[in-house]
Amino acid sequence: MINIKFQTSALQPAPYAYALQLDLKEDKGKTLAYDLEIEFLDRDSLTEEEILEEGFTLSDDLRLKGSLPQTWLEELKTLISRTEQTEKDELEENEDLWLLDTGKEPFYPKNPRQWADFTEQIRQAILEDSGLEKPLEITLAEVSPAGKKTTVIRGSFARQTLIVEKDGTRKSLRWNQLNALLRDLYSGDLNYDLAATRLKNAEGIYLNFGDEYWFELGKSYINKPQKVRAWL
Repeated sequence: MINIKFQTSALQPAPYAYALQLDLKEDKGKTLAYDLEIEFLDRDSLTEEEILEEGFTLSDDLRLKGSLPQTWLEELKTLISRTEQTEKDELEENEDLWLLDTGKEPFYPKNPRQWADFTEQIRQAILEDSGLEKPLEITLAEVSPAGKKTTVIRGSFARQTLIVEKDGTRKSLRWNQLNALLRDLYSGDLNYDLAATRLKNAEGIYLNFGDEYWFELGKSYINKPQKVRAWL
């Protein structure tokens, strides 16, 4: 159906620079078969310590195959139908490389931002489907004199589901609300040195991103309060 080739811009340094190739095809039962390859670039210019200090490992290259549900197939078809070719003889230093091949002449898309969003999300779905990463889970807790309110947000990239549990109620959100969630909650600055390993009883708003750390809004987690309160 489509082959996607992507490479970070010339300004992206190691160990962050990488090249990605993703083959996507309609499979039996209307699922979306994937073949993903990721290769990190120019790491031979760094020491092992420098790579590890940036939060990477020494073996981050990937080759993964499998299939995703029909929802991903339909989303891909929609994106392809909305994509036009543009002339791109030469890239600027700050531009990423995109090359899409649907079986005709490979081309640079006129809507690279949409392809970046799609590729980032399907990449996360593939990592989840392969068991390399867990589904998204964020817990927000507000401690006040009136008591404690807790909201748990669970999202599966592989299944494209987004569920909010609040005060004993469970609500499914539209999958396209994910970007707002990520923009609001993951735009904050995290300070692990000030984070706690358990939820405090002191008045405040706390967030847990699925690991052992709790971050307090305004202290170990810096963000606009209204962005966080919107999800409580």
